[in-house]
Amino acid sequence: MGARPVANLDALRFGRLDHPRTPYLVKGVVGGIGHYGNCIGVPTVGGDLYFDAGYDHNILVNAFTCGVARRDRLFRARAAGPGNPVVYVGSRTGRDGIHGASLLASAAFDAGAAAKRPAVQVGDPFTEKLLLEACLELMGTDHIVAIQDMGAAGLTSSALEMAGRGAAGMLLDLDRVPLREPGLTPAEILLSESQERMLLVVRQGSEAAVEAIFRRWDLEVSVIGRVTDDGTFRARWHGREVCALPVAALTESAPVYRRPAEEPARFEQLQHFARASGYIASTTSLSAATRRCAPAAMRPLSVSRGRPGASRSPSTATVATASSIPISAPCSPLSKRRAMSSQSVRVRSP
Repeated sequence: MGARPVANLDALRFGRLDHPRTPYLVKGVVGGIGHYGNCIGVPTVGGDLYFDAGYDHNILVNAFTCGVARRDRLFRARAAGPGNPVVYVGSRTGRDGIHGASLLASAAFDAGAAAKRPAVQVGDPFTEKLLLEACLELMGTDHIVAIQDMGAAGLTSSALEMAGRGAAGMLLDLDRVPLREPGLTPAEILLSESQERMLLVVRQGSEAAVEAIFRRWDLEVSVIGRVTDDGTFRARWHGREVCALPVAALTESAPVYRRPAEEPARFEQLQHFARASGYIASTTSLSAATRRCAPAAMRPLSVSRGRPGASRSPSTATVATASSIPISAPCSPLSKRRAMSSQSVRVRSP
């Protein structure tokens, strides 16, 4: 981490164009992406969109953000230093998002969707903007040892992954986690996927300075634990230990799904269409769009296409790109309509 976001892209997969719910879903998804990006000040510059019967009952929304950072100011999610404090920052923890990744990734939204609402994450782009700016301000100091967002599986995954990468352990005091509502159980606190939250490991003695930065941005901040050297993830609640697991059991020895899979019959046909239409393109247009969208203070920096870290000097800007998301030149409304008629359309912002 450490980059200032400058551009968003998205890869969207919906059901058939004539499916009764497709117009509703397209409007909601596209509107939501645009609203969130506008609120945090990061434009959506491109992406791709497909309509296919295979997504009639379960659409797929992938989002991607690229940013610009100094090569010598990149931060890792690797816990280190026994005794270093573990700090929770951002929004409070609620029941929203519990089992979000595990349940919603394979669920269909039907008549019983209301029962799944606790598994739906509720985003707040205005808080995300505050958290972004506070983290970038903190990254201008030497207080950070490790930093990671609380994504799927929330506090559990961020704590375990940071500890695993650093061959360390971690002890958390769940009573110190800021809560949005009373009555959450230890499991709910650990697995909540409430949005706009980050987990930090900072240097001992810097707690007050870190707290001052996040308080100034009107965000929650709390020291909820410390790094240990025993390779064990422990959690305490109301004075008793409620969890004690070897970190490696969940980061290195976790079971791996081997699901049956086969290549779709239309795969080669679609690949041929993509090549013939010039859909598979380089990242040149992304880099050009990034230069246009980058803040004025950053525009003099050179942009390096390709893998992160390919910069030639510490002052060179690096743009991380996702090779799995094809980028194409802006297309006119006419070409968009033609592409949609074949149930494949490339979407570019004007």
